[in-house]
Amino acid sequence: MVVAEVDGYRFDLLMIKRPREALRSFVFLFFALLASSALSALTVGSESGKNERPRPNILFIVLDDLGFNDLGANSATVGHTPNLNQLASQGARFTRNYVDSTCSATRAGILTGRYPASLGFRPAGRGISPEVITLPDMLRAAGYTTHHVGKWHLGFASDQAWPIQQGFDSFFGFLDQFLLRGPHTDAGYNLKRPTYVDPLLQRDNEAFEKQSGHLSDILVEEAIDLLGRIKDQEQPWFINYWTYLPHTPLRPATRFARKFPDTPEGKYNAMLMQVDAAVGRVLATLDASDLTRSTLVILVSDNGGTEKQLQSNKPFIGVKNTFTEGGLRTPLLMRWSDVIPKNVVIDETVSYLDYFPTLESLVTGHTSGGLPGRNLWPLFFDESIQRKALYWQNGPPRAPSWSLLNRDGDQRITRSFGMDPELLELAADPDGHVRRKVSAGSADIGDLQNQFRDWHVGQRELKTLNSKVNAQGAGTLTGDLFQRSLGFNGFTFAIPIERSAEVTLLGRQLIAGQEGHWQMYIENNRLVANVLGVEVEAVAPDVGECSKIILTGYFNHAFAFPGKKRATLTLYVDQKRVDSAVINTFELPLEGYELATTLGHNRLGQSRFSGFLGRPVILNEMLLDDSSSDAWLDNSVSALSTLNCERAVRGVF
Repeated sequence: MVVAEVDGYRFDLLMIKRPREALRSFVFLFFALLASSALSALTVGSESGKNERPRPNILFIVLDDLGFNDLGANSATVGHTPNLNQLASQGARFTRNYVDSTCSATRAGILTGRYPASLGFRPAGRGISPEVITLPDMLRAAGYTTHHVGKWHLGFASDQAWPIQQGFDSFFGFLDQFLLRGPHTDAGYNLKRPTYVDPLLQRDNEAFEKQSGHLSDILVEEAIDLLGRIKDQEQPWFINYWTYLPHTPLRPATRFARKFPDTPEGKYNAMLMQVDAAVGRVLATLDASDLTRSTLVILVSDNGGTEKQLQSNKPFIGVKNTFTEGGLRTPLLMRWSDVIPKNVVIDETVSYLDYFPTLESLVTGHTSGGLPGRNLWPLFFDESIQRKALYWQNGPPRAPSWSLLNRDGDQRITRSFGMDPELLELAADPDGHVRRKVSAGSADIGDLQNQFRDWHVGQRELKTLNSKVNAQGAGTLTGDLFQRSLGFNGFTFAIPIERSAEVTLLGRQLIAGQEGHWQMYIENNRLVANVLGVEVEAVAPDVGECSKIILTGYFNHAFAFPGKKRATLTLYVDQKRVDSAVINTFELPLEGYELATTLGHNRLGQSRFSGFLGRPVILNEMLLDDSSSDAWLDNSVSALSTLNCERAVRGVF
């Protein structure tokens, strides 16, 4: 882990980029040094000392909604994926690969090696915050060129979330599936149903352009053209080829559709055949360009199949959007000729969080640490790797869904939308069909619940850094750009304050805020939190006494983004609920995320706070009242114990 120490606090520099380009330079140097230390050839899985090879090119293929049983290599009944089957026979096939239950969350985890919940994806999010080091960031710093072709689905309302700003040298595809028809001209980002025919696609940071033909054909041609352009370059390359197939709507190209009956099952089988053919063309291009031996190919599905394809996930129960074996276990194939043994079946539990440290180890010879995933290379040489528990979380704070797979992979606890938990004994029932309901707090699951709680608490606090202006705590809060402003899922700002007795009570004194989004201030003896024009307020705390101030809220999703949302806001002073508001037509702004969060003054240094400000805490979720049934998650107001009035009095961070 690369850390800096500021006022006694240690910060992971790979999580705090301020500004982004400055830290990009640092990260480039860091990884370049690692790469050079490995000379011209690195040891594949160097931590295990096997097979010295030059760094490979990397082709990372993500299929959309491909269930475990959709891969012919996993099923004797599926005959529509000959190219994928051949890929499986040429390398390693994993039988216990876990991803998240939805596409955005999985993709965020793949690109960062971090749990989606820590990035604000539960399951959707505004985007990967620019402060977070992504996989293409790391690879580009190590000398790779980086390219993305296909579906993105990791934020689109702010261009800071787009691929070019997330470490890619080039991008061709679509930011969100609902933009394939383009945004409505009369209402901004009111989104339209997806399509495969004549889609609107985007290149780099340019505007949408309408394309002719089937989406899959357009994307595969782009991938093949890209390989032709970069095949002779001296630098190694990294390509994300993220298809949309076999995701709904079920609209295969005519040449595939006519091979099957005109039924939902027939159309889906045609789409399986089409995506298999597309992947086959890309792999054939590697062969024709003499790139196969020098290219590591990784292929995975972002989640299980949907309820419309009930056979997709056999033998497992459950579908996409559920924390079941069927929703979370998907195909994973890896091939690197002459390095990864052929026709290997790996039954070890692995996850989408493992790809980042695996590639980092391969490319640099080291892993930087601090990530929850593991380096998988030892598995190819019959060596063991450290087992870790896996966690999942989504849903609103008052009805959360979460799951935990224990480190041995033989027990899973799942709680869906605040209902009673279910316990799966996977050792006796590896397909996850037998689910035993247990009461919350039961001794049977107490250890697992506590383990999840500890993980949950560790994910919710944002990594921020205060650049202090003075000893009273005024400054500028940076880090986690998207999540320190209002947005998806939830938002909590908390800070201890002490008002000064030496200054008049007249005039506005800013405690904190982000211009254009929210402010918290004291004026005319009122404590006010203003969120996009909606106010919650209380009598200002007494002069000379430290008070703990918490502003928390939840923003419901709407089909259209930003769209109209229902928002709840609540203000607490010293754990006491003092005011709340419900807004049924709440609309989040598209711009202004890049503006700093200020403490004790506004962006121009005006309206300064008179007194002391303690270390602020920003959480990427809403806090609950202490009476909540989920208070045991340390998700209640009283559980926010990081607020320290002693620090506020001294103005120490």
